[in-house]
Amino acid sequence: MSRSLKVLVVGGSDHDVDQLRRDLERSGIDLLMTSADSPQGFTTAVVSDIWDCVIAFSAIDGFGALDASALLRDARCGLPLIVTRAAGEAFETVKTVLFSDESFELSDDVRPLAEALISLPHNVRRTCGLSRSELSRKVRLEIMRAGIGSRRLSEYLPKVHSAIRQVIDSENCSILLRDPLTGRTDFEYWADSRESQPPPDSEVRGLADHVLLSGEPLIVNKEVRTAAGELTEIVRKAEPWAAWIGVPLSTSARPCGVLALHQYDEDAVFTGQDLHFLSLVADQISIAIERQRSEQALIASEERYRDMVENAIDILYVHDLQGNFISVNAAAERITGYSRSEILRMNMAQVVAPEFLDRTREMLAEKLGGTSVTAYDVEIQTKDGRRATLEISSRLMYANGSPAGVQGIARDITEKKHLEDRYRQSQKLEAIGLLAGGISHDFNNLLMAITGYSEITLAKMSPDDPLRPSIEGIRDTGERASALTQRLLAFSRKQVLKPVVHDLNSVILSMDKLLCRVLREDIEFRMELDTGLQNINADPGQIEQVIINLAINAQDAMPSGGRLTIKTENIHDGSARAEPGAFVRMTITDSGDGIDEQIIDRIFEPFFTTKGFGKGSGLGLATVHGIVTQSGGEISVHSVKGQGTEFEIVLPAADTLPEFQEWPSKKFEELSGTETVLIVEDDASVRRLVGDVLVHKGYSVLEASNGEEAIAICDRHSGTIDLLLTDLVMPRMSGIELTGRVADLHPETRPLVMTGYAGSMEFAEMIPNFRAAYIEKPFTPEMLARKVREVLESAAPVAPTLEREGQESGDSSIHTN
Repeated sequence: MSRSLKVLVVGGSDHDVDQLRRDLERSGIDLLMTSADSPQGFTTAVVSDIWDCVIAFSAIDGFGALDASALLRDARCGLPLIVTRAAGEAFETVKTVLFSDESFELSDDVRPLAEALISLPHNVRRTCGLSRSELSRKVRLEIMRAGIGSRRLSEYLPKVHSAIRQVIDSENCSILLRDPLTGRTDFEYWADSRESQPPPDSEVRGLADHVLLSGEPLIVNKEVRTAAGELTEIVRKAEPWAAWIGVPLSTSARPCGVLALHQYDEDAVFTGQDLHFLSLVADQISIAIERQRSEQALIASEERYRDMVENAIDILYVHDLQGNFISVNAAAERITGYSRSEILRMNMAQVVAPEFLDRTREMLAEKLGGTSVTAYDVEIQTKDGRRATLEISSRLMYANGSPAGVQGIARDITEKKHLEDRYRQSQKLEAIGLLAGGISHDFNNLLMAITGYSEITLAKMSPDDPLRPSIEGIRDTGERASALTQRLLAFSRKQVLKPVVHDLNSVILSMDKLLCRVLREDIEFRMELDTGLQNINADPGQIEQVIINLAINAQDAMPSGGRLTIKTENIHDGSARAEPGAFVRMTITDSGDGIDEQIIDRIFEPFFTTKGFGKGSGLGLATVHGIVTQSGGEISVHSVKGQGTEFEIVLPAADTLPEFQEWPSKKFEELSGTETVLIVEDDASVRRLVGDVLVHKGYSVLEASNGEEAIAICDRHSGTIDLLLTDLVMPRMSGIELTGRVADLHPETRPLVMTGYAGSMEFAEMIPNFRAAYIEKPFTPEMLARKVREVLESAAPVAPTLEREGQESGDSSIHTN
């Protein structure tokens, strides 16, 4: 077993000291050697520390064995002195001088020296000029200073053990600590000459657990092992030491750990004086542990706070009363684009958009005036020139009772503002659409009467009638007005679409010649069409309208010529849609002037135009938006001023084959009949016009101004009613509900719905069942005659129903004028 000794070395060269250390360590002695090369250094070392012995080289010149011997006699301490010699020295000269019992003669063989060291008395400390009480105070002061100077327990606890060894010679020391948060107990410090440190969460902690639980100090020496009372079982299971001493460590009057020393030497004994000393030391250790734990908790809290601040998605900032930034977090760098060092050299006036500076200064003034200011919004200019909207919430900071600065949180709500603007824009478009749809419904009735009676009049006039040009002018003007109402209805998504499954490429290719005629010669037209494009389910005529409108719009944006490109492709997870799926995308790109960022959000508004007076109705893009949206698609625009514009249209792909429509071959003169038709229309002019046309074609006509009158006519009429021709939107009873009521009274009656306003959900849901059973206003006499014959010659009447899950057939939610 190696012996650990603390030795003060006097004299000798560095080589001599190193050689002596190596020789003694090979002999099994663990040395802690310190050199003293002057009388003053030697005296200071002897008085300020505890040593097992002094080894002095027999130097004749300089500080050596003779001087050390004299100083030890003056100090009146019993510290052993062992004299050795360096190579080539005359030992006899030294021997004649050193004649006290503490001297020791040594030959060149190191074994006698090693035996002498091993035979030194064990577990005995000799003090040089210090009493035990003085040494105890010195050690406690040393432990207190170590606690103040150490940042971590792993650094502090070894110093504690080293200090304790100055009073109680024990190389075996353990410190058990309990975690105040988890309650877990583990050995934070372990020094043992035989046993290795128990693993974390070990159940075997013996007497240390007993002291921790009881909170009472404990000594167990050899004689106690046979008469330990209630500790017998614990002592029997304890480590194989001969003596053990432990004292509790307490913080806030609660045990937090145990300081324990133990010896394996059979002759070792711990005394009550040792217990008293350790109890005093334990108080110093407990204070240091509590302080370090508090500091560590504070550091951990600061780190958590710093981590929270640095990883916050909002800007956290501090600026002085002049607006100079003092601190910012990482979010400020991410949102503004400036580095932290750049921001800390800036004033808020350099970041806040000019038009919002007065607002921020007003808010600061109100805070300084004592007003409780709620959150407010400002816009800032980022490093790359963008605008970002921030929601600010701030408070004053005080120093010595006076305002010294502002601490605030700034949340980036740019995207939220964009969404709000888009929502408001959508609401505005919806409101305008409702207005446009309602106006168009009434206007269509007037136009149909104008164009209808014009057609009837022209049919009765001779080709050379002098009034014919005037009537034709009335008819043509009515048709142009009718086209305008269709564009309004397209914007408001209230027109009746005739969707069919078709290939979008075929529509574009069929328009090639038309587009080439429409576009100026200085515009290059390109098509990049995906040959494997999926089909779409949309109204081909309306898609043509979309392409024409966008092409004309692009041409106007290229007054000096340019390039127009139409591209198609298949995509998945279309644009802003939440639901995944297959989509067809058409992009129409021009190389024109581009759209100013300030107006790009308004381009789909009806009647909004940047063209000169009289050069545009402002309905082109509004019509496009309405057609695309009503077709189940989405449209978006990407534009850079001076670099052109790209319109992107995304439509759902259809998984069915293209549909082919058979066109009627009958001429207008052949579209006559003798069947009975019940006309239900609340507009008197339209009702009279439709009646006149059908009577002229040979039909028997019954007329009603509303649904109730129609039901009464059906009750009274004893014959067959072959066709019910009803308006969709009427007071008190809709056309769809009326068709169901008439079907109950006259099952043979075929329904035909007239509409210029397809805004009701009921009609939109019934369109699949009405492919041959509705006619869109305004219509011409020929269109009416053809549609009536088409319905009367169909296989069987198809009566619509309003019944849906959770709603009964009497719902009248569309009964509006």
